[in-house]
Amino acid sequence: MSNQSSTRPAGQFLILDTESIWDWIAYDRYAATDRKAAPPRWTTRKIVSASLLDLRIDDGELSHVALKSLPGCSEETLIPQLFDELLIRPDHQLVTFGGLNAEQPILEMAAMRLHRKLPRALRKSERFGRFDDYRHLDLAKALKGGGSYCHLAEIASALDLPFKCAGSADRVEHLASSGRWKAITEISEIDTISTGLLLLAWLGANGSIEHPLAKQISLLTRLMQRQEPASYIGDLRATRDEMTNRLCVEASQAAA
Repeated sequence: MSNQSSTRPAGQFLILDTESIWDWIAYDRYAATDRKAAPPRWTTRKIVSASLLDLRIDDGELSHVALKSLPGCSEETLIPQLFDELLIRPDHQLVTFGGLNAEQPILEMAAMRLHRKLPRALRKSERFGRFDDYRHLDLAKALKGGGSYCHLAEIASALDLPFKCAGSADRVEHLASSGRWKAITEISEIDTISTGLLLLAWLGANGSIEHPLAKQISLLTRLMQRQEPASYIGDLRATRDEMTNRLCVEASQAAA
């Protein structure tokens, strides 16, 4: 996007996070043919949960917040639903943290397995060109320092944002084996929320939006108003209250 047209992509975002497990049947099929089989890789991952956070900024204000999850069903059911969510928002900027190396290849494999067409934002061709033209904005890549990437938890800790409030991704395999789909959903939801808060901070630092702290507070407040109970709501409330206090202090200092 050019500087003259920055309002459109700066105003509509779809933040995605998924959780996946190993497909041991597929891996064993491969390992049976190769005495020097490689360890399991992304080729044998299957999506078991996807969370999407729809953020829209109009006239400088956070105008729309919607969090939706697709949990605990078969990949044959989940993937078409997920792709449809991207297809009905063609003007939204897809945002992930680490998605170019995680979600994108896993979802591409799923598309090939299920004979589905990838939504535009997930196609590899969308990686290239000017950085700000990407339909898939990977914040891990955007925030890469030198030759190294950071974990979302590292950046969230440095910015005092909530993260991993529902547990880490290494629990997903165990949770799936016991059918605890809601717990898996909450893991992907909080990663999506953390990425959304990080996105607002990043947009503010790069001059794309004004008052990012106020927008983070608004985002947290709206998420806390959701009807679905979640284990991480207390952490969101504590962060929102701390941010509100910080905003009041900054306002007092500016008025002094």
